[in-house]
Amino acid sequence: MLETTGESFAQVLAPGGTVVASSPQVVGRIVGPGVLAAAGSQSGVERPVLLASEGEAEPALLLLRGVDGQVLLVGASRDPVDDALDKVLTQLLIGGHWPSSSRR
Repeated sequence: MLETTGESFAQVLAPGGTVVASSPQVVGRIVGPGVLAAAGSQSGVERPVLLASEGEAEPALLLLRGVDGQVLLVGASRDPVDDALDKVLTQLLIGGHWPSSSRR
């Protein structure tokens, strides 16, 4: 088992896609063999991930890296980022105008 905190997670996958180790909150395999084959040395993707604490797939940012013949996948939920952006947008809409630059 891999230790992680908060809304981050990790998985180690064999070249064929078998899960070697996984964070406890991850349900099943995060990516399939097609994504693994493309991972090569390093690749970043965004896709829904099913976490046990959420009960439904949520958007996540993933980084895959080949290490010693296996693939290390680390990820983090996009929820905190999306929530912060929603709050900023709401504040801008309530204010009634977009901020403008004082320099010209």
